[in-house]
Amino acid sequence: MSCPGETSTDGQGCNDGQFCTAAGTCNGGVCSGPPLDCSDNNDCTTDACDEDANSCTNTNNTDACDDGEFCTSGDVCSGGSCAGSARDCADTNGCTDDDCDEQNDQCTHAPKADQTPCDDAAFCNGTDTCSGGSCSGHSGDPCPGPDGDGNCVESCNEAIDDCSANDANASPCNDGDDCTSDDVCSAGACAGTAIPECGVTTTTEEPSTLCGDANGDKKLTAGDALLALKTAVGSGSCPVAVCDYTGDTKITAADALAILRAAVGLPSDPQCPVALIGTGSDGVPSTTTTTIPAED
Repeated sequence: MSCPGETSTDGQGCNDGQFCTAAGTCNGGVCSGPPLDCSDNNDCTTDACDEDANSCTNTNNTDACDDGEFCTSGDVCSGGSCAGSARDCADTNGCTDDDCDEQNDQCTHAPKADQTPCDDAAFCNGTDTCSGGSCSGHSGDPCPGPDGDGNCVESCNEAIDDCSANDANASPCNDGDDCTSDDVCSAGACAGTAIPECGVTTTTEEPSTLCGDANGDKKLTAGDALLALKTAVGSGSCPVAVCDYTGDTKITAADALAILRAAVGLPSDPQCPVALIGTGSDGVPSTTTTTIPAED
């Protein structure tokens, strides 16, 4: 209803005829009231009053909101409802199972079972496993390191995750050279101290044929002289190559005498025609010294 001009109507209820005005009261002959409450109690709608349509409008919005759940975050309005993404409870520890506890409004981090594989980002401590909720179990250095062989470049190189670092200086090694001793690594190379006289081999060869040795026992005796003499007179047999002591291509009493002189230690000059293997012409064993180069 309208308000008469008299002030006696002040405070009386009235209606100004507007849909978007709530029940009003008269004041000084004027009817006025508060705006109509069009709220639908939904934060995800924008509420308004449409006077022309004589109705309230509740339009969906995309405002930030709060869905009241601890285990969601970044809540926003969509389709008239408030929803968020699952809360990230990760603690960057690969040895815990991370979860969200809605009932207690908190993140939980239960330890994973011991021996569960993990990765602590270090190469030189070997394969990693969980222990007591942390990545603290390690299989050890994966590299051979100074293992006594000839390779002095097989220690762990953390910078490039491989086994290419120099072994520690003074680490025992084997340079493969029989003529060195006390081999150690130095700046990635294996080397030892040279062994004096190593590589020198002395070989003594017995004569295959001894000039004047008629009976073949590798020594000169009176028996050899006798056999040479018998050969000279035709009653014995000794090869010219052995019993031609004087080197005149025949066996005579002179050869027998020369052999006897040599047998008793007197000076002699053996001239047997045979080339005596491994000896001088006197039938004395020879000595050969050979130097074998050290291995690289």
